[in-house]
Amino acid sequence: MKTQGLQINHPSELNSLTSSRLFRKPGRGIIRLSPEFKHPEKERWETAINRYYYACGCPTSANGLLLMLVLGLGASFAAFAFDAMSLKQLITLPIVAAICGAVIGKLAGLANANRRLTRIVHTIQANWKPDDKLEDPIIICG
Repeated sequence: MKTQGLQINHPSELNSLTSSRLFRKPGRGIIRLSPEFKHPEKERWETAINRYYYACGCPTSANGLLLMLVLGLGASFAAFAFDAMSLKQLITLPIVAAICGAVIGKLAGLANANRRLTRIVHTIQANWKPDDKLEDPIIICG
C-alpha cells in the first residue's frame, strides 16, 4: 500500500501542521511544499517539516531513562549503605526513577520537536509570499 502524501499549496496551510499532537490527523504521508514555491532551501525545509512533524521523542526518552536509572541506582545504594532504605525500596527506587525519566524525556522530546516545527513553519511563511491575489485565503467574518 502506497502512503499518500500531503501537498501544501499556500503558506496558510502550514498552520495546520503546528496543531497539538492530540488533534493531528494520522497517516498524512510525506508532506511536500507546492511546486510553484521556488526557494533554494525548499528541500531542506521539507525534510525538516517531515522530521519534526513525525517526531516521537524516543531518543530523548531513552536518554532520560538512562540518566534517571543511573541516578536512582546511585541514590538507592547510598541510602542502603546508610541503612535508610530497605531491600524492597532499593529495588523500587531505580525502577520508578527510570519510568519517570522516560516519561519526562518523551514529553521534552515532543515539546522540542513541536518548537522546531513551529520555527520552520514561520520561516517558510516569511519566505513564501503568494504570487497573485487569487492565492490569498478567503476570510469570512461574522
